[in-house]
Amino acid sequence: MDTEAFKLFVGGHEALMYLVIFLGFFIEADITFILATILANQGYLSVSTLPALAFLGVMMSDALWYFLGRKSNETGFGAWFTKHFDRYHHWLNRNFIARYTRVAFFTRYIYYISRLTPFLAGWHRLNLKRFFTVHLLANLVWLVVMSVIGHSVGFAITAIGTKRVLRRVEYFLIGIAVVFLGGEYFLEKFFVKRLKNGNGLPPNGNNPYA
Repeated sequence: MDTEAFKLFVGGHEALMYLVIFLGFFIEADITFILATILANQGYLSVSTLPALAFLGVMMSDALWYFLGRKSNETGFGAWFTKHFDRYHHWLNRNFIARYTRVAFFTRYIYYISRLTPFLAGWHRLNLKRFFTVHLLANLVWLVVMSVIGHSVGFAITAIGTKRVLRRVEYFLIGIAVVFLGGEYFLEKFFVKRLKNGNGLPPNGNNPYA
């Protein structure tokens, strides 16, 4: 990849770049932020704008899933699901909602569960003030952790040589995806193991996250 051509493209489509990055936080926040931080570290994006955009994106994503969960529970499907899967409803109230702060902090780093967490909070009508307080703190911690990782990778790229990395950018992107999706997979397994060790599974022993 031609670094000068890439720089010209970003410079000429800056608003589009930020829009794509913002939408990325609704799909896969971790990888989106890491890649965007690397670009900011290389001077392609604003180092000061990116964290604010990231925080706004993940907060809006969490709020969207919360209200989707809340509205879904008010539908005919919600009434049917609660009636036919009552044991899961009570299990979630006892093990998920009661420990929501810890769950929200931990699942922030697990891809699909990070979406399921606010959805279930809305479904179970978790207090809105508590929800936003917990996610405000969880997302601030996430922002710090991801910033450290992103800038560390950015510094490593600088040390290796930006041009050398961009010549093999497809391998670099695949490597980033494998590391983070693999890490999220093991975090998910650890999360489920903690639930099992805490005897938090429903009466029939099934795992609602599986």
